[in-house]
Amino acid sequence: VAMPGMISLGGGMPNPSTFPFAKLTAELTDGTSVELSGASLEAALQYSPTQGLPALVAHLERLQDDEHGRASEDRQLCVTTGSADALSKAFDA
Repeated sequence: VAMPGMISLGGGMPNPSTFPFAKLTAELTDGTSVELSGASLEAALQYSPTQGLPALVAHLERLQDDEHGRASEDRQLCVTTGSADALSKAFDA
């Protein structure tokens, strides 16, 4: 990326202005509609950090604290897709 005109194909956060969607709407089986737009849609279309979506990780940490009475600093939590990559991360930890 140090060369003028070079485009990095490495990891990164795509510019949200390049996303082709203004909003996304999904209808659930019970008839409820869920709509994503603005900052929520931009966040949903971005790559997530390796550890998982920060809001989800924070929610799950609070849930662990509430249900099991363990302080968050005693452990690390990682949200994965459940693939072989998740097993690799668990065994390498």
